[in-house]
Amino acid sequence: MRNRSVAIVVRNGEILMERLCYKDANNDRKFFSVPGGGIEEGETPEQTVLR
Repeated sequence: MRNRSVAIVVRNGEILMERLCYKDANNDRKFFSVPGGGIEEGETPEQTVLR
C-alpha cells in the first residue's frame, strides 16, 4: 500500500471534487473523490498535493 496525500479545496462554499470512472469486465464504476495522489519517494505530502 502506498501513502496518499489529498487536498480539500473550498471556494465560494463549494468543494472541488473529481469524478472517477473505471470500466471492468463486470460493470462501470463511477464515484467522486477529492484531488490527490500517491506520495513518491523523497516527496513531502505538500509537494504531492501541488503536483
